[in-house]
Amino acid sequence: MNDADFQVGRIFTVPLLGGGYAFGYLTYYRKGKLPLVDIFDHVSDESTPPRDIASKPVLLRDMFVGAEFILTPKHKAGERWRFTKETMPGPVKPHNRYYRMGSPPRSFKRIDILGEEPDVPLSPEEAQKYPTVGNSFAPAPTAQIEVAAKRLLMSPADLVKAWRERKPSN
Repeated sequence: MNDADFQVGRIFTVPLLGGGYAFGYLTYYRKGKLPLVDIFDHVSDESTPPRDIASKPVLLRDMFVGAEFILTPKHKAGERWRFTKETMPGPVKPHNRYYRMGSPPRSFKRIDILGEEPDVPLSPEEAQKYPTVGNSFAPAPTAQIEVAAKRLLMSPADLVKAWRERKPSN
């Protein structure tokens, strides 16, 4: 996997821990930064996205991910997410471009992930209005997607635990 694979708008496949596949697309990528993805509200037994995947509703927006596209070893982190050749029609942008950096007792600042605006200092009260940059380690993002897409009545952490113990996830 190289940087050329990380094209904004590119659709990818998420192998789920309990079986089946979810699909998403890249909404933001800069080398050295965490990618942002949107996840469709669609699960399939097939690893190939359906032809109409771009028209499916979005279930999860602006999800920061980390090493899911380059994962190893499989037994600890789940299967690697794989890019397809398909891309979203039209321009793709993240839904939220402003995020909070910093934590108490240090100062907060608002950052523009698109890099078009300078950082802006924030009061602690203003900082609460913005999401933070961050992600969980694999396979937590896959579990978060699976719980949401399959409407499972368990937490992503419980799904990961069950998967690691090889217990059924339903």
